[in-house]
This record gives sequence, structure tokens and C-alpha cells, in this order.
Amino acid sequence: MQVALVDDHQLMLDGLTVTVQKIGLVVAATATNGRDLIRQVQSGLKIELAIVDISMKGLNGIDTIAQLLLISPNTKSIVLSMYEGPEWVSRAIVSGAKGYVSKATSTEGLREAIQMVASGQSYVSPGLSSDLVLYGGQKVVAKRVLTAREREVLQLVAEGASDKEVALELGISPRTVRFHLDVIKRDFGCRNRADLMKLAISEGLTDCSWGNMRHVANL
Repeated sequence: MQVALVDDHQLMLDGLTVTVQKIGLVVAATATNGRDLIRQVQSGLKIELAIVDISMKGLNGIDTIAQLLLISPNTKSIVLSMYEGPEWVSRAIVSGAKGYVSKATSTEGLREAIQMVASGQSYVSPGLSSDLVLYGGQKVVAKRVLTAREREVLQLVAEGASDKEVALELGISPRTVRFHLDVIKRDFGCRNRADLMKLAISEGLTDCSWGNMRHVANL
């Protein structure tokens, strides 16, 4: 099986590569952020499975999985994350992930997850799945959700990018960036970019450790 590994911590990526190879899989590609993986697949990379972290600068794991499904529908995805809350599991499953594995799991646990996902089943690490049904039941409510493009714009802005930098990264105009931000502010009650940062964190698009502190201080 051809596998791609995506994690923004090089030490973790190196260790995961060794682990996956020991399991008997072929590591066809590695990437330190989701956008890099998407570009590789768009350039012709063929993979059967992607093992993806959630928290990554540029394009987080949840949106990476959603985009990967659009351009490579037969590629299955497993989230490997330190986040164990049911809200994270639900977001990953909704985005299209077939498995959710805690980074605290053993090699055998990862092997089991890969085997189950490869056979067409779903897998959630023990201890997480019991909360998933309850959370999923609570989550089925009519509410405004961010579009894929809004999530991309919001994540980059929260990470400190200017409107022009966001536009350049996404291949859109600064005016379009401002339009998306205005719509997000209106629909989610955000008064300024500090509120946008809070929204991005609550949506799992970024975390405080990445924030450009000077940028945040000046919001």
C-alpha cells in the first residue's frame, strides 16, 4: 500500500515513517503541511492512504482530508493526532476521515487502524468512540458552517497573513479575501480580527502556539 504521511513536526514525521515502514507499507511521500500534500497529489502522486495530523500551519488536517477526497476520491485518510476530544473526532469523520488514532497509541494500534481502514471499515481509537455517538447526536443541528474557502482564508488570517498574502497563497484577489472576511464577520458576529482569531481556534483551524504574537497584539 502506498502511503503519504503529513505532520508539521519533522521529528514526529521521521518516527512515523519508520513505524509505517515496519508495519510493511510503502511511504510514497511525506509533507509538513496539508497544502504540500495536495500539491503533490495534483502533480500526479498516487497514494492509497494518507495519515494526517490535525494541527498544521497553512492548511490543517481536517481541511486537507476534505480537499484530498475531491481530487483523489479513492484515497482513504486516517487522522493521527494528540487531540482526543469527541469534537475533533467528529470533525475529522465529517471531513471524510476513515480513521482517528490518538498519538498515544501503540504501533499495534496503528497497524489495526490501517488494516481496518484498508479493508473498507472505520476505526476510532478505544476510549474515543464511546463519546463520538453522543457528540454526533448533539451536533446535528441547523447552524451556519464555514465554507471550504472561508476556512482557508480564516486559517491564513489567524496565522498572521495579510489580505495580500492570503490572496497570493490562494490565487484570489485581495478584494475577494476581504469579501470572505466581511461575510464571516457578519455571520459569526466577529467585530475585528481578534474575534476572527478566536473563531479560527474554536473551529480547530489554528492554535495559539502558531499565532504571530506581534500581529495578534496589534489587532
